[in-house]
Amino acid sequence: MESKTLKHFNEVLGNVDFVRIHKSYLINAKHIVTMTPDNVLLLNGEELPISRRKRRALKKDNALTKFWGN
Repeated sequence: MESKTLKHFNEVLGNVDFVRIHKSYLINAKHIVTMTPDNVLLLNGEELPISRRKRRALKKDNALTKFWGN
């Protein structure tokens, strides 16, 4: 088995419903319930951090506008 990085999967998947919110997290946007400046809440109840580096780009992403809470 060959290991791959999240960067590799992000490139392979392109912008098709997947969002990189942190160096450790690549998530399916279809599973987002809401977003705050610090966290993303997913349908399964899991709350994941948004990195400071990714926050500004995520705020500018028009496809994610509907998920932003406070």
